[in-house]
Amino acid sequence: MFDFFNSNVVIFSLSIMYMKVLEIGTHLLHGKNVDPKRLKQRPTLNTLQKIFVGGIDSQISEHALRDYFSQFGMVNLLMIS
Repeated sequence: MFDFFNSNVVIFSLSIMYMKVLEIGTHLLHGKNVDPKRLKQRPTLNTLQKIFVGGIDSQISEHALRDYFSQFGMVNLLMIS
């Protein structure tokens, strides 16, 4: 099972926003390539709105990450480990 509390996770309000992020593939955030991935959990409506974001800069703030992903739609929850 995915360790939700020790990962970089973005949860969008709608699944269409989640799909926009995944369609782009690799994103450039604070000078680093980050690679959002779909969470590997049992598929439910909620998991279709959650992405894991690997490769983010350890110095990035929650505010900066939220600002970036908000361009794709409303972010309900953001967790940075």
